[in-house]
Amino acid sequence: MVKQLKPSPSEAMERCSFHMAKQNASEKIADYVARLKKLALHSNFENLDDALRDQLVCGLNDTDTKIKLFEEKNLTLAKALEISIARENAASASNALENKTPKSSMYYTQSYPQQSGQGRVAKNGASHSKR
Repeated sequence: MVKQLKPSPSEAMERCSFHMAKQNASEKIADYVARLKKLALHSNFENLDDALRDQLVCGLNDTDTKIKLFEEKNLTLAKALEISIARENAASASNALENKTPKSSMYYTQSYPQQSGQGRVAKNGASHSKR
């Protein structure tokens, strides 16, 4: 029986695909990291956690979360995931609350018709008579 060999993918190409990966607009952090792990399978990184952490930070959509991660000293993949997911959950909860604001608490304006006999007020406070 003859075995057909499947050529292994180019490490350079695999790493390029990995480094080009950005979080999609509606993609959750956990899904983005799962996709990164899949892309890293044939990349042969010496330290996979560091590569995943770096690409997670670089590929995030949310600039505020990126800034928060940049501020962290000795950032690990686990810590980056913890912070990113917590901020994602907080943003999601905040958006849900804003969308459930009761209409009675919204501001509105109402105009009233001007009653006859009332005219404009002069700078000194006296009324102008209507002509």
